[in-house]
Amino acid sequence: MTFVPTHLAYYRNIHQVSVVNSICFRFKDKNIIYGIRCRANDMIYIGSTMNVISRIKQHLLILDHTSKPLQADVTKLGLQWFTFYVFEVVSFPNHLNYSQRQVYLHKVEQQYMDMIPKSKLYNVYRSSS
Repeated sequence: MTFVPTHLAYYRNIHQVSVVNSICFRFKDKNIIYGIRCRANDMIYIGSTMNVISRIKQHLLILDHTSKPLQADVTKLGLQWFTFYVFEVVSFPNHLNYSQRQVYLHKVEQQYMDMIPKSKLYNVYRSSS
């Protein structure tokens, strides 16, 4: 099994709307680093967002992924084969503006991507920036 970084929470059954709503409720208004791991092939997508509700619904309800390999596996296998992880809630220094917060969040995301062998990442680009 691919190393999965320490996580705050994980969710199976992400094909169920009630589970998606639970994720959105718990992490609403938070900035998070998250992962979507396929249990069939042990691949993982690492992502980050400052808008949990929009991003999670894009991934788990609309099934629209920026990663083509992730999209292909979700289409082929279905979300029942995937686990959603929240690795970190990121707090920003107060003085950062919106674009600086995005850069900061992507740097933290990159640290998580660097923990996973490239061959096990769905992320098309190794660098998150």
